[in-house]
Amino acid sequence: MYTIDFYETINGYCPVESWLSDLTPTKQRAVYAALTEILEQEGPNVCGSFWGASLGDGLFELRIRHNEQQIRALTRQPKPGGAKSNPEKILLRIFCHAYGDKIVVLLGAYDKSAHDKAPYQQKQINQAKKRLADFKRRLKRAG
Repeated sequence: MYTIDFYETINGYCPVESWLSDLTPTKQRAVYAALTEILEQEGPNVCGSFWGASLGDGLFELRIRHNEQQIRALTRQPKPGGAKSNPEKILLRIFCHAYGDKIVVLLGAYDKSAHDKAPYQQKQINQAKKRLADFKRRLKRAG
């Protein structure tokens, strides 16, 4: 099992936590289900699966396309009530990096249903790469 860690800037700002707080409750529940039922279980092994893809240089993305109940049903850990459809479109991306002994750091995220244009997506990937470089630099200094 993997431990999820949130990237923080040198000033203590956590971009993924900030992003999460701005999501609708339905999307927040979907993210938490994906983190606990998929990412904590699979870590970087989500790459190449339905749930993720490698973006190179140690960066990968977790793809969330389902609501909480659907995620739990797909991972065979349903909650009472079963998988219910939801009219809210869910198409979320979380950028991650695995390091150390089964730890995954969350570097950035965005709602692809709200920002589906390639330039915006590339900007988010580039930002995650900068955060990864900062994370590695500070990790090296600390170690």
